[in-house]
This record gives sequence, C-alpha cells and structure tokens, in this order.
Amino acid sequence: MAQTLNVNKLILRGGSSSEWAAADPVLSVRELGVDTGFSPARFKIGDGVKKWSELQWAGTLVEASATNGNIKVNGSEVTVYTLPATGTAGTYCKVTTDAQGRVTVGANLAASDIPSITLSKVSDAGTAASKNVGTSAGNVVVLDSNGKLPEGILPALAVVDVFTVTSTAEMIKLNAQKGDMAIVGSDTYILSAAPASTLNNWVKIPHPTDVVQSVNGKTGAVVLTTTDVAEGTNNLYYTQARFDTAFAQKSVKDLSDGASVVTTGDTFILNCGTP
Repeated sequence: MAQTLNVNKLILRGGSSSEWAAADPVLSVRELGVDTGFSPARFKIGDGVKKWSELQWAGTLVEASATNGNIKVNGSEVTVYTLPATGTAGTYCKVTTDAQGRVTVGANLAASDIPSITLSKVSDAGTAASKNVGTSAGNVVVLDSNGKLPEGILPALAVVDVFTVTSTAEMIKLNAQKGDMAIVGSDTYILSAAPASTLNNWVKIPHPTDVVQSVNGKTGAVVLTTTDVAEGTNNLYYTQARFDTAFAQKSVKDLSDGASVVTTGDTFILNCGTP
C-alpha cells in the first residue's frame, strides 16, 4: 500500500559562493543548488554530468550597475549606453554646458569671475578682520620678526624674589617688593604691601598640620603585605581551599564555555551541513 509523506518545509541544498567553489559537486538531474552569496540568491539545475562550476545559472538576473551606462546581467557588466566625450576630463571651478546639461568646457576661475563683496557679507571672517593694524586701542598688534609682541606695548613685569634670612628683624631690612617671599628658619613670609620695613606687611604662610605619622603602626619607607592588613568580612583573601570549595559548588553551565557543553537535559540537533 502506497504511503503519503507530508512535508511541511523543504530546504534546498545551498551554501555560499566560496563553499560551492570549494566543493564543486555534480548535481543530480533536476536537483536544485542555491548560491546564497548573491542578493537575491541565485540557483543552478543539475544534469547529472556537469560540475557546479560548469553549469549555467537558471534564468537571467539583471541588476543595476555602479558604472554609468552599464547594467549587470548574471553578474557581468554589460554596456547599454556610452556617453560621448564632449570635453577634457578634469576638475574645474567654472564649466560650460550644452542644452542637455553636459559639460563642454572646463576652466579655472579668474579674478574677474569673483564679485566684490563687503565684509558684512562674510559670516565667518571673525571680529579681527574689521580691525586696523597698530598699537592704538582697538587695533590688531602685529608680531615682530621673532614671532613676539613688540616690547613697547608690554607693561612692566614684576619678578618675584625669594630671600633667606635668619630672623624677622633681618627680613624687614630687605629691599623687597610686593609679592616677594622670605624664608625665616622653618617659616615662610610673603610681602603683601609696601614698605618691606613694616613687619605687619609680611604675611606668614601657614604650613599644613595634617601629616601622616605612621601606616599600620609602621614609620619610614613602609611596605605592607597581607600579613599586615586584617582580613575584612566581604573581600576575603584567596586560598586554595576556599577556591576548591567554591569551585565544587559550581555547575558546569556556570563556566565560561558552559554553553558549549551538552548534558542529558539538552536537545541535540544534528545539522547535515552545506555542500
């Protein structure tokens, strides 16, 4: 008695262009082979004799081409129309076109091609473009041949001096200017106002009082090890015994490659592959 096989899904034999090229099989008579390396996919029909590479594509695939005037027929470039040459190839700032909009003449811009415009029409010229060169108020100063500002426009600069003396009595005798500093023993003073001969014009700079006296009871060049630091309640030190205990409680699925492990509770699918 004949049996009827109900097929819900039929997947044709297929693979990428490189897979077909590597296998190069002989398809049976009327057997379809799909090359998924194309978009849309293309297929061939076997005759039982020729290899894949010897078979022609089934049907004709016509595609758009990136080359002007061409189309692609079964993956090969085919010229449909070639534009006639109307000018000299190149990059030009000024062109002349014919009635069809084709460029017939190309040339560079001449000074007469550029119209005169006012500075107010230029949106990104910056505010300096409207200023004159000079040293008066509102002018733009030009650097000298050394790339520096002229000395005549620079204000007098005060240089801070640092003096070392043995006492404040010696400090107030210094020929100092505002901003100068004096080191008196372990103390440091800065002159806040003239004259330097007035002691109250010297301001004592306070030294930091918070300094580290010791680290974990140690002084000097301190180097700590785990034996010097007590173990906390959350971040415990590593030991082999602790690792072995924690590792034994893990499932194989918790490992980094656990997803690749097949267990008795998994469903195993056997894929017969490509050409």
